[in-house]
Amino acid sequence: IPASIIYVKANTTTFKVNTYISVQCLARGRPLPTIIWIRNKFNVEPEDNIHINAIVSDSSDKITSFLILSPFLVKDEGKYACSIRDPINNEVIEMTLSNISTESFICSDEYCNNKGRCSIVNNGRDCSCHDGFNGVNCQNQVVSKTLTYAGAAAGTSTGGGFILYLIYLRRWR
Repeated sequence: IPASIIYVKANTTTFKVNTYISVQCLARGRPLPTIIWIRNKFNVEPEDNIHINAIVSDSSDKITSFLILSPFLVKDEGKYACSIRDPINNEVIEMTLSNISTESFICSDEYCNNKGRCSIVNNGRDCSCHDGFNGVNCQNQVVSKTLTYAGAAAGTSTGGGFILYLIYLRRWR
């Protein structure tokens, strides 16, 4: 059986930052071809958030490879393809999934806390925080301390001079 790619599909068409993405490539052939995942013309290698699993069918002429991106990060953008090499004639067959660009990234509502607004800046997520909050995800409440002074002044005259008494209190809020 000559090697061929039957399909490449993903579990979603909307690629959201910080979500689970599974891409499946089904190929067939005898001898069984090896599936290689490509991103931007380079082999995809497993990383902390990238996993690759392959399952051979009971009939031994089909192989399914899963590319798992969990969580899906901004650095994972690019043109993805499933590639096989036909072991008989050494021909490379490639099927492109999608060109996933930063425009495809959507900040999830949960990324910024305390009603902060999420946007993509320099290939990464950025939160604009409401007044009273700061931090990467607007997770910190800003506690402002005001210093209040209260006081009184009194003076007395002595023969040839003047003595001024100042009494003040300070309090942190």
